[in-house]
Amino acid sequence: MSRMIVSLFLPCLLFISIVETLYAAAQSPVTSTTPVLLAMPAWAIVILIECAAVGTWVSRRWLSPTLSRPDRRACVVACVFGNSGQLPILLAGSVCDNYGPLVGDAGCKARATGYCSLYLLVWSSTLWTLGNRYLAGAAGDGGGSGRGRGRGAGPWGPPRGRWLLGACLAALPALPAAVRSTLGSLLTPPFLAIVAALCFSTIPGAGALLVGRSSVLHSLALTMELLGGRLDARSVLAVVVARMLIMPVVGTLTLHLVLAVGLMDRSKVDPLMLTVMAMMAFVPTANNALIMAQVAGAGDEAVALVIFWQYLVAPVFVSGWTALALATLWPKVAT
Repeated sequence: MSRMIVSLFLPCLLFISIVETLYAAAQSPVTSTTPVLLAMPAWAIVILIECAAVGTWVSRRWLSPTLSRPDRRACVVACVFGNSGQLPILLAGSVCDNYGPLVGDAGCKARATGYCSLYLLVWSSTLWTLGNRYLAGAAGDGGGSGRGRGRGAGPWGPPRGRWLLGACLAALPALPAAVRSTLGSLLTPPFLAIVAALCFSTIPGAGALLVGRSSVLHSLALTMELLGGRLDARSVLAVVVARMLIMPVVGTLTLHLVLAVGLMDRSKVDPLMLTVMAMMAFVPTANNALIMAQVAGAGDEAVALVIFWQYLVAPVFVSGWTALALATLWPKVAT
């Protein structure tokens, strides 16, 4: 079932979601500008790099030394990939409904969803390519919560004769074996769906064929959308602290540094976008990280455990960090 989800259902959902996002962004005077279209994907790269650095540091310094390699890598993945889709959209929707300056703003929720989706263009690509490859490497070691299926033995692995993609790559003898293996691991169904959606969206008028109830292919788009405990206390605490305390501090300071040095003109940037950018640093681990771990066959129980504890404490931490973001990113507006 996990293979079916990631090989068919998820690519369909990613394809139509990205097409809808880019089509909506092109129609909106707020998100159609090049700086906005680039700001959120660029911010996703910054946050992912910072999360990877924090996760690696936590793995080396805080995790139990007896932890298996698959579980250790699972903890790193849990630190890197926060819930950057549903949760920020819900939080931003609540802000739109209750925060004084945004009450009555009819386009607030639509803009927030657009900002999150632009962030997900990079986040989803990284999760299902580099993240999957990282965990699949641990699965090859066996032991821990890995299933010992061998490196790359997931639903897509390094090029194999029975896979069409593997056969195509094998037909390129000029490429070193390591390069062909890397390409075979990166070209996953979700990643190919994202590339296809980006290419499809560049065709003039193509988005109108899928987006909207009156679109020619609305029924096809709807179908695609519909398809769409082993850790010790020390290790669990390390991941929770890294994801809910350290990363929010690092992400918030980075955002204010970007504004302070003038990389983004605060007077010309939608404060709602800045709020969404801040949210990406303090959300708990994404549930998709658990699906990926199950597909890779490594660290799924570890990811499930740290997700449980993060969401148990998330109401307190997420509320506090959201309040801080509103207080610092909307400084001249009375609440």
